[in-house]
Amino acid sequence: MPELVSIENFCGQANPSGLRTIEYVPTTWVNDEAYEELINSTYQISGGLPLASFDWLRLPIIPFGEPWRETQQRSAQGNSFLQSIQAITPRLRHEVSGQLNAMAEYAFLVRLTDRHGQQWLIGTLESPLSFTANSEIGADQGGLNHYSIEFSGQTPQRAYGLPA
Repeated sequence: MPELVSIENFCGQANPSGLRTIEYVPTTWVNDEAYEELINSTYQISGGLPLASFDWLRLPIIPFGEPWRETQQRSAQGNSFLQSIQAITPRLRHEVSGQLNAMAEYAFLVRLTDRHGQQWLIGTLESPLSFTANSEIGADQGGLNHYSIEFSGQTPQRAYGLPA
């Protein structure tokens, strides 16, 4: 599989108004021998995610509304939760296009900080998120050339809170 680096590395000093960051990690980077979901009574994972000599990758985004949506689905097999994180990464660049292509080959866990400062772990090793990106130039975003990105998947439980 291709090597991944933070998309943030290609952005230089660009800091458009409203820019936020999504942090993500391929499931292959998680030390699965040390991985344990330790969920306390407040539905929070105690401790950090054990990464095997890597760090979280960062993707600058301009969210349209809140980027994350968790939708409960009920079926005869029980409950599941559709996870969707949608946003825009500004400015088309060939280096970024290469990284986005590489990302399509991985499954991910996402660490997202909501507007209240609470961190969430979205996806699990057993139910990770997939990634898609589309290049766009259009009037919908004021003529901004950008990538529309989405991390999505279905999990058997709600996202877990992470300690601050």
